[in-house]
Amino acid sequence: MRTGVAGEAQAGSDLRQHFELDPPVLLMGVEHLVVEERRGRHPEVDVRTALRDRGVPQLGGRDDGHPESVGPGRLGVDPQSGALGAVAALDELLHRVLGVLGQREHSVAPFRRYRTNHDSGPPRTRQPPCAPARDAAHSRSWTPGPWSNGRGCTTSRRPFDGHPPPHVVEWMTMRNVLAVRGVPYLLATSFVGRLPSSMAALAFVRLVLDAGGGYGFASTLTAVYIVGGMVGQPVLARIVDRTGRRRPVLVGAAAAATLGFAGAALAVSVSPVATLVAGLVAGLATPPLESVLRSLWPAFFPDPRERTSAYAVDAAVQEIAFVVGPLLTAGGILVFGADGNVLAMAAVGLVGAVAFAIHPRIRRAEPILPPVGDAHGSPLGSPPFRRLLVLVVTMAVSVGALTITASAFAEAAGEPALSSWAIALNGLGALVGALLAARFPFRAPPERLVRRLGLVLAAGYLPTAIALAPVGLWLVFAALAGLTLPVLLAQVFALTPALVEEHHGNEANAWVISAFAVGNAGGTILAGQVIGAAGPTTGILVAVLVCAGIGLAGAAQASPRGVAPRASAD
Repeated sequence: MRTGVAGEAQAGSDLRQHFELDPPVLLMGVEHLVVEERRGRHPEVDVRTALRDRGVPQLGGRDDGHPESVGPGRLGVDPQSGALGAVAALDELLHRVLGVLGQREHSVAPFRRYRTNHDSGPPRTRQPPCAPARDAAHSRSWTPGPWSNGRGCTTSRRPFDGHPPPHVVEWMTMRNVLAVRGVPYLLATSFVGRLPSSMAALAFVRLVLDAGGGYGFASTLTAVYIVGGMVGQPVLARIVDRTGRRRPVLVGAAAAATLGFAGAALAVSVSPVATLVAGLVAGLATPPLESVLRSLWPAFFPDPRERTSAYAVDAAVQEIAFVVGPLLTAGGILVFGADGNVLAMAAVGLVGAVAFAIHPRIRRAEPILPPVGDAHGSPLGSPPFRRLLVLVVTMAVSVGALTITASAFAEAAGEPALSSWAIALNGLGALVGALLAARFPFRAPPERLVRRLGLVLAAGYLPTAIALAPVGLWLVFAALAGLTLPVLLAQVFALTPALVEEHHGNEANAWVISAFAVGNAGGTILAGQVIGAAGPTTGILVAVLVCAGIGLAGAAQASPRGVAPRASAD
């Protein structure tokens, strides 16, 4: 091993080629090894071997899918091997581009001055090297370690090994989440694959109207598609859990959904029954991208608090899809026509789902199946999980009612375009809430947060009951009402794995998604019936109050003890 400036430069070059280390980490590693070599500790040791022995993950050094392998080696594919090579290259590109956002925090994190889990009491002064602890109260926080500091004594400062000590508490933020390899790729491809879900409602309405149909058939087709998705998501997720075959289920479902969309676009002017059947197939075959992606977060982020930030980032991506989806639908209709837009939407969803499914992490991260001889069961057998689903259904009622109340408010104000602005601002508020939740994660466990957040969400929609409010103020109310939704959903998805058996993970996530869809549809129907019977002004007031009351009741039953994991409840 070379020493001096030239040796350090060569060591740095070697490390950059063989290890995924950011500059501050790289410098610390080189400095430690060079100093040790100068002292004669291990003059013949190679830089790469030394860091590998200390647990620093290799870049491209393995092709066996080992958890500590990263880069193309972690993907388990040859970077030059056709489509999978393209996936590896895109994964690397997204990691580098989006990971830059979190490079500073992620790089220097192992070398910050952390506050440990044992720290308590008043601040203490820095201990001199090799000095005993000043008193018994602080002895747990400063324990001399077995590592030599080169001056003939031991020190508690651990040599560089590329990772923070095990007792370190580090809070992940959105930028840290995006800096983890594989996460940007999976988020981006799942975003593309989920676009049809955010585009379908408006796309089907325009498809029917442009073919000469009425609003009745358009709403029926949309409802059939939504109901199909509510039924199909848990079924497909259950198949994934029972067989462990994520990739075939995702690709097969995406292909079937594409055929359903194409059938609806071609049959709308020929046969209403065939159009409804095609819409039902498209809904039933909606690939379970959300549930599969969320089942991967525990593998990426073992710490529950880190997972909460990941769920919040996932929720933010979903909110972006529901903001962008209607805009893409309008653009697609303008360019391709209503039927061509449905075909283009189906093609985009198929590309996104396939790109998501062929990522090697999807193949490698097989779910844990139940022991031989045990019944597979269902996540619905868990009482805490059922209470959580009740919370999800009731909180979604107010969200679904906004579609109708916004339309009624716009009609009463004489400005029909206000309804789309209100819904867009509500989605923008949800996006802001998701970003804030990812940047500033809660310290309390999810079971203590879901009820409080559910109460806040239900109460947040109450101002929209003021049908006589000025237009600008009512739009502000709509935006503020959306803030809490992604925050609550992040906590719900963070809590879900703890309430069900591990081999029910995908199905449990799908049940949460379906529960939200049920509440959303129920709120839309309820608000429509109330406003249709009482008129816009009174109807908005009654509908919002009733839906908020349902949400408050659902949140109240989700007590911390009632939705706590079994070990915590006992």
